[in-house]
Amino acid sequence: MPTTRRKRHRILALAAAGAVAVLVAVVVAAVVVWLRQLCNLHPLLKVPENVEVSMRQKDDSKVFFLLNHQSSPFRIQFYKPMHDFLTGGTISGNYDLQPHGVLVLDEQGAKD
Repeated sequence: MPTTRRKRHRILALAAAGAVAVLVAVVVAAVVVWLRQLCNLHPLLKVPENVEVSMRQKDDSKVFFLLNHQSSPFRIQFYKPMHDFLTGGTISGNYDLQPHGVLVLDEQGAKD
């Protein structure tokens, strides 16, 4: 019986630790949202949490970097043509960013 009791206590301890981890994640997410609102910070693009977006700017030129850290594709809707620096092509409309894929885009639009 003591062995069964110890197993039960271990299971309860693991369940409690898991519940605390979930609670901490929820609180951290809420604090991040609150800080963004407080500082008037907004994401560059609406993307899932596992898609990283960063931007570099010099004068009037902006370049966006998108990295898909997911193991599944993510569909992005572009409302204006964008220049893809990696292929030299133009992206417009729906675009599926492949798993672990990368895009480097010029905000100024497609180059002719």
